[in-house]
This record gives sequence, C-alpha cells and structure tokens, in this order.
Amino acid sequence: MSEAQSPWWRGRRGEWYVVTQLALIAVVFLGPRSLPGLPPWPAAFARVSVFLGVALALAGAGLLLAGLIRLGANLTPLPFPKTQGSLIQTGPYALVRHPMYGGGVVLAFGWALARIIPD
Repeated sequence: MSEAQSPWWRGRRGEWYVVTQLALIAVVFLGPRSLPGLPPWPAAFARVSVFLGVALALAGAGLLLAGLIRLGANLTPLPFPKTQGSLIQTGPYALVRHPMYGGGVVLAFGWALARIIPD
C-alpha cells in the first residue's frame, strides 16, 4: 500500500499531532479554572486580568484568522505541506513564521487570564 493509500491512523503525515493538539486545546478551554491547594488571585489583579485576557484573546484570534485566510489553497489540517503548495511570505507570514500557532498560543493565554478566579 502506497503512502497516499495508507490509512490515516498510521500517522505518516502528522495525523497524530493533530489529534494531540485537539486534546490539548480541549484541556485549555474546558479544563479546570483552578487547582485544589493553590491560593486565589488577588481581586484587583483578577479584575485587570479579565480585560487584558479578552484583549489578548481577540488579538490571538485575529492573528490566527489572518494566517488561515492568507494561507488560502495551501491550507491543510495536517502539519505536512501539500505536494503542490507554495511558500507564503506575505501578510501575517511576513511578521511571524507560524501565525496560526502563534495566534493560538496568544488566544489560549488570553483565555487563561480572562478566566482567573478572584479571592
């Protein structure tokens, strides 16, 4: 069986990376807001963190979306490039090598800040 006909679960093109990323994203967005035994954040910091977190989440979502749009026909869910794909070096790709990953990290950090529980 050739690589093109190989089942997806063999992971020859990075399919398991995608599954792992989805699991980690679920933990970030659906996981606990705090852990037992950790002290709560001071109320003043928690209030400020909501605004800062929302701003970071929006900025990260914007960068992620700009990367998705600019990639266009080269977009693939796998971390393996398309055979006929081209290297994109304009738009958000002129500023950041991986705007979708970078935007996702900033978005997750903003989400975490926005969900801080005050004391």
